[in-house]
Amino acid sequence: MNKNLLELFDEQVHTIPGALYNTQTNYGNRPANILKEEGKWRIVTYNEMISRVEKLAIGLIRLGLSPEDRVGIKGNTSARWTWADLGTLFAGAATVSLYPNLNRAETTAVVKHSNVKLLFVDNQQRLDEINSYRSDMPSLQYLVCLQKGFRGNGQDVFSLGELIRLGSTDYTAGLVLLKNRLKSLRADSPAAVVYTSGTVGA
Repeated sequence: MNKNLLELFDEQVHTIPGALYNTQTNYGNRPANILKEEGKWRIVTYNEMISRVEKLAIGLIRLGLSPEDRVGIKGNTSARWTWADLGTLFAGAATVSLYPNLNRAETTAVVKHSNVKLLFVDNQQRLDEINSYRSDMPSLQYLVCLQKGFRGNGQDVFSLGELIRLGSTDYTAGLVLLKNRLKSLRADSPAAVVYTSGTVGA
């Protein structure tokens, strides 16, 4: 009996990275993101997005992120938010999304409860805010700012571009790290930790 595409997909694709690679195979040159930068709209294809996400994941692995580690994202949704989320999943970690309007006590409660190791923030203002009470969150080792043009310190604060460049260095060896990490993913591997408004506990 011939199987339809949905049945084949269900049999062969078991993870979010696997689903994204499947989309790339079939629609690699189609738009994945459309974003506005410096007053101009840009189209990012699936091929371009996955290349970016792979390098981001390699960068995360090189910073020491282990499978099932928790990575937070605090900011308004955007194309870069998506890249941060997918890069986290490709690295085998799980995303913890934090509402942008969470206050200090609520942010600290989520980061501490989920043991977030690295936190993406969407802009410099939010990064400065987090830095002002970073000592309250002992698990937090790294901050990454998604804002275009931001520059980190090269030690524990990075821009998204700097993290992608870290993953681009010795890319062949990095791909080996990434492929090994992807092989370890299973259908029941954690992908996201969600705190609703009633579960912050602050």
